[in-house]
Amino acid sequence: MGEVMRDSEPTAAPARGTSDDASVDLRFAMARAHLALLFPASVGFVELRSKSCASGRWIQRFLPAADLDAVARSGLDLCVDHEVYVGVLSRERRGGGRDDLRRIAATVWADLDSADASRRAAAFTPSPSLLVRSGGPGHAHAYWALDRELPVEQIEALNAALAERLGADGASVDGPRILRLAGTVAHKYEPSVVVAPFDPASGPGPSSPAAADHCGVDGRTPGRGFEPRVRASDLVRLLDPSRPRASAPAPGGSSLGRASAPAIAGVPSAVHRDAAAPGPAGGGDVRRRLETVPPASYVRALTGLEVDAHNKVRCPLHDDHTPSLHVYATAEEGWFCFGCRRGGSIYDLAAALWKRPLRGRGFMDLRDDLLELLFSDVRRP
Repeated sequence: MGEVMRDSEPTAAPARGTSDDASVDLRFAMARAHLALLFPASVGFVELRSKSCASGRWIQRFLPAADLDAVARSGLDLCVDHEVYVGVLSRERRGGGRDDLRRIAATVWADLDSADASRRAAAFTPSPSLLVRSGGPGHAHAYWALDRELPVEQIEALNAALAERLGADGASVDGPRILRLAGTVAHKYEPSVVVAPFDPASGPGPSSPAAADHCGVDGRTPGRGFEPRVRASDLVRLLDPSRPRASAPAPGGSSLGRASAPAIAGVPSAVHRDAAAPGPAGGGDVRRRLETVPPASYVRALTGLEVDAHNKVRCPLHDDHTPSLHVYATAEEGWFCFGCRRGGSIYDLAAALWKRPLRGRGFMDLRDDLLELLFSDVRRP
């Protein structure tokens, strides 16, 4: 990338447009709306990274996410003679590396580097919350704004799954990724191109009604062209269609009973189901009762560990010096350790801790023990 100069303050030059005052206002609205979608929590710092068209020199700026107006103005100031990019995820501190990121985020994305990939993204369900023309013919960036924050590792896993599904750039899935800021100008093309939000049905014209509609009146709130925030659990389920069961333990029971590797690294496996196994309360009712226990509750009961503010605990399945086992909000999502890559349901965690099988009589005993542990009204006959 060459020499990088860091600068935490915006420039003093006024923002300039490519044509007239109306285009300046619209481009500010584009940038502001893009930033509002990426940084809804207004926490930490936004990285702006720009490359001089004349010298090729890179500049990094880190501006408070609490003042997105200033970030948008700085981006437009720079784009007069720079290519301007924004760090997609919020930075905890002034730095562009992985260790500088906030550990949770609520946006996933895809770098659509072909017209075919852009068409697939436009037809994808759930629809992208925002599509931004990135410069080249048919090239765009797609964003899905989630209804809750997830660990950065899972954001990256979902990005990788989206890239595979859409035929997007698989190298642009990492947390520190920078992408072009809407409303700025891509100078590398002839003629220069405004990086503009667009509606696939209307085309990517930067001054079209569709672009203005996406940005809202002033860029501070999305216009009706934005899709509502996507349920994170829906995207996880959609991108992990196999939802593999936990595998049986090795002969002799020496290895931990554990989930087979998820189809997407970082996405938990499905709840184990053994439809043929009866139980002390009549089979299906027992399964439904256990499978609705919140993960935080059963993790606490099984491990004796309290889930921290980031929904993590130290994983008891390996030597874990920093909490790497993530506890999800719903029983369907379960748990996943980003250290040892194990995860799954209440049954998977209990089997791993107690060194029990997940099939046959052993599974029925496991289930009965869980019922006794978690429900005071259940006793073995």
